[in-house]
Amino acid sequence: MQKPDVSVLDLHSVDEGPCPVIAVSGQAWWGSEDDEVLQEVSVGDEIPVGYAVVIAAGGLVQLPGLVLKGGNRGRAHALVSQASFQGTPSRRDVPRLIAQLEQIEREMGAAGEDPLMMQSGPSNPMEHAQSAEFARLNFDPKAAQLLPKDTAEALGAVCLFSSQDTVFVAVAELSVGKLRTLMQTLDRPVNPHVVCPSVLEALLRDAYQC
Repeated sequence: MQKPDVSVLDLHSVDEGPCPVIAVSGQAWWGSEDDEVLQEVSVGDEIPVGYAVVIAAGGLVQLPGLVLKGGNRGRAHALVSQASFQGTPSRRDVPRLIAQLEQIEREMGAAGEDPLMMQSGPSNPMEHAQSAEFARLNFDPKAAQLLPKDTAEALGAVCLFSSQDTVFVAVAELSVGKLRTLMQTLDRPVNPHVVCPSVLEALLRDAYQC
């Protein structure tokens, strides 16, 4: 199989050393970003840290302490060293991050400008497609339940997935106040991902079956 064109990966923190494949269901391939041809995953393969696993829709690959799934559309997963996540915010940093956001809110009160609202989201068809694809590929219904339905609808936000302590959240509009509220509600660092309103509406329906 020729190397798929995969621009978005799910990241998984693993210990140093290769990860042995315990079980495989369906079709899956693994390799590095430099490989022209990926090799099919087989039980007993040892996948090095830094390599990617591409799984067809409905398939799964089981590694020690980790199950990688293809989901409904197929999915790519990257095995990343735990050291790569060092320095990222943790739940212990949430009070400090919230205090910083509150300070920004106080300072911008006089200016009347929200620095996050000035950040543009997708602006052309390609950016809209990439943003929507990222949200669809990484949407985890279990992660969505981190936000109660009423809160998600009021904020216009849907939790996509979590990596370590950070929650990746889809929003159609972003502001300092919204980011602060999300962190306070989730009690975790938040990485916002801006999508167009129609994509957010579809995510809300999928998350809460409304």
